[in-house]
Amino acid sequence: PNALKAQTYRWEIPLTPTSGVTTAIPLGGPVAVAVDGLPIFGPTEAPNDGYRDPYLDGILDFCNGHTAPRGDYHFHARPDCLINLLKGQTPGTVLGYGLDGVPILSPYVCTNTTCSITQKVTSSWKVVNASLSNAWQKHGYVAGQGDLDECNGGLTSAGTYAYFATDSFPYFAGCYRGSVPANTPTFQTAATTANPTVTPGTTPTAIPGATPTTTSNLSPRMYLPLTVR
Repeated sequence: PNALKAQTYRWEIPLTPTSGVTTAIPLGGPVAVAVDGLPIFGPTEAPNDGYRDPYLDGILDFCNGHTAPRGDYHFHARPDCLINLLKGQTPGTVLGYGLDGVPILSPYVCTNTTCSITQKVTSSWKVVNASLSNAWQKHGYVAGQGDLDECNGGLTSAGTYAYFATDSFPYFAGCYRGSVPANTPTFQTAATTANPTVTPGTTPTAIPGATPTTTSNLSPRMYLPLTVR
């Protein structure tokens, strides 16, 4: 929707993620960065567009991204072209990192010890109010309806937590499981939405219904160790 322009980014991401209270991802701006350096935004458009889901609205390109008004290209949904480039059908492939330092993996996991059989993990967020346009109000987390927790993540075979890039909402992360550095830009905007906003300089609000002391474990499936590129 906007002309593409070169950008200069400086990403500061925790090398070792630290757990904290589960917090909301920003309603606008980057929530993660892909391994090719491009920003990953959340699953919603800008406030003037009603926080709609750009993937469902069909306004993304073949890589599931587009350009913001400043000309900065970013992903909103799973970047299949990047998965193909990285041969990301291999379980454990890292596609990017949340700004909290938690890795984002391709959705393919092993279902046996030799990893001769794989399958895709699925999000537990479902459309619960089809008539609404606000993506966070349209969707709701339904425990047990998919493989992942409310942040779109789970445990790997190494016992570490990771987000997974899924076919459906929220595509990358539904909330932060790790602590985000205080100097991280938030790009917050005020809105009445099911995903709480966070005012810069204040303590983030926990996602309603989240259980930060527990983490969904994807066993008994087997997972390969992370492939760090």
